[in-house]
Amino acid sequence: MSSYTYPGSSRSVQSRSRRGSRASGRPAGPSTQASTCVEDMNEYVVALSQSRGNGTEVGIAVHSLSTGYTVLTQVADTPFFQKTLQHLTLHPPCTVLVPENRNQVGENIPSGTQLIEEVEDSFELECVTLPREYWNREKGHDDILRLALRDEVQTSTLMAAEEKYYALCAISALFKFLEVRQGLRYPNEALKIRYASSEGTMFIDTDTAKSLELVKNTLTNTTKDTLYGTLNKCFTPMGSRLLRGNILQPSNIQHTIEGRLDAVQELLSSPEKLKSIRDGLKALGSTDLDTLILQASRKRQGSVTVVETEARISILLQLQKYIQGTKSIQEEMTLGKCRMLVEIQKEEADFAECLTTDGITNSAKRRNLTTARLYAVKAEFNHLLDVARTTFKENLDDIEHTVLTTMAERHSLHCTLEPVENKFRLALKPQDVEGRALPEECINVQRKKTKCVFSSVFLQHNARLEEAQQEILLLSGDIVMKLLASVLDHISDDAIAKLDVLACFAESAAVRPIFGETIAIKLSRHPILDKTLGRDDCVPNDIYAAQGHASFQLIQGPNMSGKSTFLRQVGLLTVQAMLGCYRLSNDDSLDRNLSTFASEMATSAMILGLATPNSLILIDELGRGTAPLEGLGLSHAIAESLINRQVGSGRVSMDGLQIVFCLLHDPLP
Repeated sequence: MSSYTYPGSSRSVQSRSRRGSRASGRPAGPSTQASTCVEDMNEYVVALSQSRGNGTEVGIAVHSLSTGYTVLTQVADTPFFQKTLQHLTLHPPCTVLVPENRNQVGENIPSGTQLIEEVEDSFELECVTLPREYWNREKGHDDILRLALRDEVQTSTLMAAEEKYYALCAISALFKFLEVRQGLRYPNEALKIRYASSEGTMFIDTDTAKSLELVKNTLTNTTKDTLYGTLNKCFTPMGSRLLRGNILQPSNIQHTIEGRLDAVQELLSSPEKLKSIRDGLKALGSTDLDTLILQASRKRQGSVTVVETEARISILLQLQKYIQGTKSIQEEMTLGKCRMLVEIQKEEADFAECLTTDGITNSAKRRNLTTARLYAVKAEFNHLLDVARTTFKENLDDIEHTVLTTMAERHSLHCTLEPVENKFRLALKPQDVEGRALPEECINVQRKKTKCVFSSVFLQHNARLEEAQQEILLLSGDIVMKLLASVLDHISDDAIAKLDVLACFAESAAVRPIFGETIAIKLSRHPILDKTLGRDDCVPNDIYAAQGHASFQLIQGPNMSGKSTFLRQVGLLTVQAMLGCYRLSNDDSLDRNLSTFASEMATSAMILGLATPNSLILIDELGRGTAPLEGLGLSHAIAESLINRQVGSGRVSMDGLQIVFCLLHDPLP
């Protein structure tokens, strides 16, 4: 059996590709636009606000058009804006907004040209410039206060963003653009807005994500044969999104990682419990709670018309159906012992209790979807509403007796009454009308494979039933609006997403990682190749790195012997462990007018600038773009510099973690 340990500070990996900028001499990020269309259906609009001149302080605001989820942050970046690109990799943009400047002759020019070039090269898009008046700190603060759901997250977001000038400017421009240019206006207190700090997470630059194939296969442009594709056995859209984000930005807080590992271990200890939870998650299907939350947020305020009330009731019934689907999961979670599973169970229980106690009837699920909206509010919640329902039922009984009896006595047709939209129609089995014409009073006849449906003059002109339905919906309007607002105050999409990811990890768990002062992995396997090739064809390797003589190692071998695969294996297993989970290409830069050698030097400069004593550095094929003797000299100089800095010494500190995965000459001369 294989076993492995990791240093307390997950040592980082920083990658390099052979691609460089057009003329900047820096390593370029991967092209991600094609993959994001396939892998992440969210359409993100991103606003970037950079400190004046050539400053590297960058404010970032991200908004999902599909879920309404909004994130803002501010980073002190590198000269090549690797942290900004990493954040955009987490939220692949369809539109990037930047402020405009004016040159000496008064012409509008983009502000922060270097940043814009980096973003446009990495994501293959053109940034949109916005007037300077869009970027206003005070308005950004007011936008959060006005649009964010009123909960503890809003309070913490306002506190975290208070001194983040560029982040507030970015969110101001973001919402101004959506309102003025896109015509998208959100009601007050409708959006989930949070401040995301990069502290406590690994820094994985965009080149690393590409080289390690974390979420996108460089050949197929899909998630197949990637770490994400290998690990992703989530059943819900929320779980898949959370897993993807965690892979691109893993935690480096040991307490958090150990909490996940404890949860996975508890699920593993009870296979029956794990199966029940996975079955419950599977039953939820493709229901996207994030989308439902956005729809609910948009409807929490506004007019109390019949149409609006119907829309609100529809959302409440979908949320209730979702909670009903999680009931079996909640039952399994009641006996949870580890901290993380207990927290997840409590979040789900609070949400479920809100829906069942605040006026939503449990009987609605037993009715058809058309009439369920009329009975969504509990009985005895409003006396006039109960009277209106009684009137509706009496009218419906009269119609059933009159129409059905008439059709049976006059024409020997035994019909059933079924609702459709705001009206009712009659239905017959196909064999009951086979070979015969329907009476003249039957109108709008539709002969289908499973039934024959039609209306009648009496049903078409029965205004009493429609009036009763309208009255019920009008009386329900204020009640439903208050219920929706109450539900939004308690709803959480995090609980099921977290549980889905943890259950996904438990489904394929083998050996628990242990964090210490060394990297020691016995009989380790490349996680992607182990799946694609099979265990018989994937050769296991031992890995060992520790403080002292083993902190710097050289790997030599002939071409195609697996050196690059082995290095990637170390990087992937490190990332996988930091998730809380149990167990290069040869691009040239001609398309960016930069030589391989210049690209390698730019990447080396970045690595030497970012490397810390807590970094894991994997170097493969450096110096390919120059003569063997020069390549050896460069390799020796860089190795000497890294050794003198004690990089990779295996210290336990988990602060300031960075990932460095770069490309040593192959083979060394």
